[in-house]
Amino acid sequence: MRTPLVPVTSGWRWTSSPPASFWTTGTDTSAWHPLDVPGEPALQGETVPTDTECAYAVKLTVPADFAGKRVMLRFDGVYNYARLWVNGTAVRTHDGGFTTWYADITALVTPGREAVVTLGVTDRATSIAGQSDYAHHIIGGVLRDVTLVALPASYLTRLHADTTFDSAYKDATLTVTAAAAFQSGQSGTAELTLTDPDGKAVPLTPSKITLTDKDPQSQAAIPVKAPLKWDAEHPHLYTLSAEFTAGGVTQTVTRKIGFRQVEAKGNQLVVNGKPVHLLGVCHHSITEKQGRSTNPAMEEQAARLYKEANCNFIRTSHYPPTPALLDWADRLGLYVEVESPVCFQQSTVDDPAYTEQYTTQFAEMIERDRSHASVIEWSVGNESGMGRNFAAENTYAHETDPSRPTLFEDQGQSNGGNQTDIYSGHYPNLQNANGNAKQPIQYGEFAHVPCYNVGTLREDPGVRDFWGHSIAKLAEKFRTTDGVVGGAIWAAIDEVFHLDNGPVGYGEWGVIDLWRRRKPEFWLTQKAFSPVRIDDGVLTGLTPSGAIAVPVKNWHDHSNLGELEVSWQLGARTGTLQGIDIAPRSSGTLTVPAGAWSPGDSLRLTFRRGTALVDEYRLWLNKRAEPSFPSDSGTAPTVSETATAITVKGVDAPFTVVFDKHTARLTEAHADGTRILSGGPDLVISRAVPGRWAGTSATVATTGSQVTVTLKGRFGTIDTTIKVTVSPRGLLTTAYTIANPPSGQISDVGVRYVLADGTDTLSWQRDGQWTAYPDDHIGRTSGTATRTRGSGTDGYRTRPDWSWGQDTHSYFLFGKDSTAHWTNDFRSTKAGVRVAKATAGAEGAGVQVESDGTDSVRLAPMEPDLIDDASAEIVYTGDWTHADASADYTAGDLFGTESFTKAAGAAAELTFTGTGVGLYSAKADNLGIVKISVDGKAAGTVDLYGAGKTPAQLVFRSEPLTYGRHTVRVECTGTKNAASKDTHALVDAFQVVNPVIDDASDRVLYTGSWTHADSAEAWTSGDLGRTESFSSTTGDTATATFWGTGVRFICPKGPNQGIAEVSVDGGAATEVDLYATGKVFQQRAFERTGLAEGEHTVTVRVTGRKNASASGAHVVLDAFEALTGDAFPLRAPGVGLIVSARLNYPDLAWGNYIDPAITLPAGWSGTARVRLLP
Repeated sequence: MRTPLVPVTSGWRWTSSPPASFWTTGTDTSAWHPLDVPGEPALQGETVPTDTECAYAVKLTVPADFAGKRVMLRFDGVYNYARLWVNGTAVRTHDGGFTTWYADITALVTPGREAVVTLGVTDRATSIAGQSDYAHHIIGGVLRDVTLVALPASYLTRLHADTTFDSAYKDATLTVTAAAAFQSGQSGTAELTLTDPDGKAVPLTPSKITLTDKDPQSQAAIPVKAPLKWDAEHPHLYTLSAEFTAGGVTQTVTRKIGFRQVEAKGNQLVVNGKPVHLLGVCHHSITEKQGRSTNPAMEEQAARLYKEANCNFIRTSHYPPTPALLDWADRLGLYVEVESPVCFQQSTVDDPAYTEQYTTQFAEMIERDRSHASVIEWSVGNESGMGRNFAAENTYAHETDPSRPTLFEDQGQSNGGNQTDIYSGHYPNLQNANGNAKQPIQYGEFAHVPCYNVGTLREDPGVRDFWGHSIAKLAEKFRTTDGVVGGAIWAAIDEVFHLDNGPVGYGEWGVIDLWRRRKPEFWLTQKAFSPVRIDDGVLTGLTPSGAIAVPVKNWHDHSNLGELEVSWQLGARTGTLQGIDIAPRSSGTLTVPAGAWSPGDSLRLTFRRGTALVDEYRLWLNKRAEPSFPSDSGTAPTVSETATAITVKGVDAPFTVVFDKHTARLTEAHADGTRILSGGPDLVISRAVPGRWAGTSATVATTGSQVTVTLKGRFGTIDTTIKVTVSPRGLLTTAYTIANPPSGQISDVGVRYVLADGTDTLSWQRDGQWTAYPDDHIGRTSGTATRTRGSGTDGYRTRPDWSWGQDTHSYFLFGKDSTAHWTNDFRSTKAGVRVAKATAGAEGAGVQVESDGTDSVRLAPMEPDLIDDASAEIVYTGDWTHADASADYTAGDLFGTESFTKAAGAAAELTFTGTGVGLYSAKADNLGIVKISVDGKAAGTVDLYGAGKTPAQLVFRSEPLTYGRHTVRVECTGTKNAASKDTHALVDAFQVVNPVIDDASDRVLYTGSWTHADSAEAWTSGDLGRTESFSSTTGDTATATFWGTGVRFICPKGPNQGIAEVSVDGGAATEVDLYATGKVFQQRAFERTGLAEGEHTVTVRVTGRKNASASGAHVVLDAFEALTGDAFPLRAPGVGLIVSARLNYPDLAWGNYIDPAITLPAGWSGTARVRLLP
């Protein structure tokens, strides 16, 4: 036959509410929805009910040349209970979602004519696979291929190949098992042929297997002399063909096979007589468009990426894979643990009512996949209680296929167990991954990719780079610990399903994303799993210009290091090393020939297998090259001090730094006339400012050529002293001392300055975990990141054509309809910096952070003006718990604090001045419903429930209010929705909408001789806040920076007022006459709209002129009013520059390595060095 396999992929229709007897001939399916098969209905906009039968139907034409043949339908995966009809006649049922099953429909169809195939699919909640719960939505449907198959009347039903070696692992025995289904009275012969990887025939004796209808299965044990062995480093595949002839008709069946033998010997896993380490990933079937369904092209791409990442192992969690994945594992060289579709079971493990469901799917899995060379282990199930049904699977595997060991994926980590041949525990750490002297130990899940620490991921993708330390340390531990076979990273691919109404799933836990893009963890895996081990960093003890000896370990299991091409580059010199002979699991030395080089030069070593990159190193020779910094000697800056401000001006360099004495804060810093800083320094602990700053004093002193401004105050309850020392060349050395730091473990500690909002470029040199990174990796040792991406359009469920680091939307973390964030590269922490520049454009003004490699730098949006839950302005009644950064659950909270209660009637009240108010809380699975009122009137209820904790969420926005004093009340109702575990109310912060910048605000910068009046003066009676500021001195100015799309100048008008000039962003001034016959308050004297959303400045200038009727030339400022597109902006003007002296990510969890805990003793101090760049 020309086409004995016909894919059934088009023409399917589906309904979630089929009529009674929907399978009967003549059922009208025209109103059913068209559906792609294979593929999840839920990913195609359909709502799939649980425990309810949905219906598929397709009309297909059976090819005419199927006449005289047996006609089968093959289903490779229907989740999870299926009933099949053809032309209205029931054919069979099947229970299970990921194994292949056949239906013989020969008697029900006529070749050359149309047939109607109807399938009822029920997603049963009692399925032992448990994959709808796992996927956080109902996945029920046809998830894998459907194929129409033609077979001879008598045909092969089984063709298995098993290989074993002699004691020297040189010559092999190929055991071929064949079985057939016969037409009554027939017999047949299978003629076997074997070709090697080059297509050359391999002689076989015996070469025939004879089968009869009375003895339909038989074996042939065939000796094969010195075949090429299959292992993950040498995936030599032979082609086995069986031409089966019966009744005068010949059927040809082929298998790609590998000669390899797998054994569990003592505490080792042995392949072809040599112990192996398994280092790989846990693979789920998942794609962006099809959900828990995939296609051969995506499987190939995934397998190739795993191989590129130096993986040699795939665990197919938590169900058998597609045939395509195993085909590619065979071809590329990847060991595979195939797992039975049993997950998270407890009550069913000993229940005989479920035995058939356990064993049938397990048998189908083995039957389909046992001839694959890549399959080296059978897993009986995942993270369940061990019981008799798992024991039945284990017994079946040993009876049916004794050539492979079994294992059980334990829900804990015990380093041993008697359930199966190999023990596989989950989430070991460096302390307990210790192996077992009697049994091979494997870790089926380890080094969990960052996923659950949502708050951290939203703020700092740099945690993904830090994860590299986990995988490197654990991989090294596995390789060097007797009895540890290895393990699989959790996980390979992000577990996110982009449903129409928003994403669901466990999260972004893959080393690659749904589109098969490499994430930061990908390169870190490639480095950690590399079989080429060199101590990275600085090679010492070398003679300049002499030969360079590089110690190396070869961690291949089956390959001499000489099988790789090793090239080198040193300056302009290049070459390829010859004659390398370092055996597997041995150490040796690579020698780069002598030639001109100097200390501080970098040697690049590249290791390739064919064209594939295995590893790369860029080693410093004798010492690390370090950046040079300007000299800071010279003339001391000048200091001018008034009652309100301290101003430091450079003499040798054009800079100005201004500190407000009332607030004890830096208010502005300029370099060569360009504003560089607009605020700071703020203390940052665990990625948050730990409360509002309340300054108590600001003093200044000059010592030698340095000027030091000492700022004292507290952030919330944390007493802090900050000393900013200004050098002659504009270096601000910020020393900060924390008198009473929070107790417990923190993730980071440092200071933050506010950069100009136009800051959009970050460049750096740093000490990385590795010396070599891809050019687009967020952790690269040097590079430039920009705030926005240069090209490409984001879209939900739209394929990105840029690298992961350039993403500006993270739909799972921020929501389907979220606005763009800064690129992942730009907002990621750069740890271990030597130098980092944050500038407006590549060559623009900004700052330079200077360090010895111990500091970290991160750029972050500025939080909007908030009133933290820890503020004394909030009045709490009832039983509340107030948590700060010392609690392990406040990560991601605004200011690192939160307040919560479950006492019904407990309330939090804030009285504020403004035009609106918002509530920041969290979404979490233990939160309930809160009631909110404003000025005593009900404003609504808010359900705070969410799956997993998502902190710092704006959950309530009031309606617009008139400008003035108001009170908001948040009350715990003691109620919840059905999904929530508890009824807690949580307050993180309040956001007050106050577009008014009052004349008395420290946000207004005055030059000249202004008079500031308050409520003590009668003439302020109608002013906003009962304050105003005025001057009649020509040239005096009042300037404010605001965020928005427009601005108003608000002032009283009166008989003694003159003409003012108002300009925006330094543009052309507009003259405004403030004269009126009598004083009138709160006049909108000037308005400018249509500005781009962002940071702007407005300046009012006294002209000294007036009209003829005015008795004076005074200019009076009451306030500026910013006009915004969103009354509740998610960020404030400016870019936060955070320089951290200590950095850790304690919320990685799941067995991951973290640095020793950071705890701060009383009086702890840190230092940050920031230079102003014109």
